[in-house]
Amino acid sequence: MDSNEADQYARLAMDCHQRGELDQAIGYYQKLLAIKPGFAQVHYNLGIAFAALGRLEEAAASYRQAISCKPDYAAACNNLGVTLKAQGQLEAAVQHYAQAITLQPDFADAFAARMAGSLLHAVGLPELITNSVEGYENRAFKLAASPELLTDIRSKLDEKRRASALFDTGRFCRHLEAAYLALHDRAARGELPACLIVSSSN
Repeated sequence: MDSNEADQYARLAMDCHQRGELDQAIGYYQKLLAIKPGFAQVHYNLGIAFAALGRLEEAAASYRQAISCKPDYAAACNNLGVTLKAQGQLEAAVQHYAQAITLQPDFADAFAARMAGSLLHAVGLPELITNSVEGYENRAFKLAASPELLTDIRSKLDEKRRASALFDTGRFCRHLEAAYLALHDRAARGELPACLIVSSSN
């Protein structure tokens, strides 16, 4: 009985997730995990759903649980890095990106996510993040067949463009200049390279 229930919850969760009904998907994922708590893929999918809703603490916890169930889960390490970066935890994010690449050196998404994933999170469109060429193609076909969805994405992007620091070129230049000065100062003191964080208050 539990096996049949689990299969049913899995189908319902994926159907809801693909339709963008994320709250319902989360509910089904959680019911599925009550039956199969060690199901790493479900913890991972749950993290994606939480992230898409901006519930980053819960997303990070889900990715960590996926990694706990499957320590070599490169995709979960990568997504945890993306989520931590969105929370401003840059050093921890870098560690998880590095872990993803160590686990799977050809895992292109881990490297590209430093830019693409972070940008999509910053503009409020984490649902556009995919983890494979097949996933990218499926998402593209879905968007091409859904004019209403495309319109919604364009509206979100336009709204964020006017309000997000991501599009604040002056602020970006100040941060880049501060980073260059900090690098120069470190080199002048004879210090080795290290992770550098520029204050967001600049």
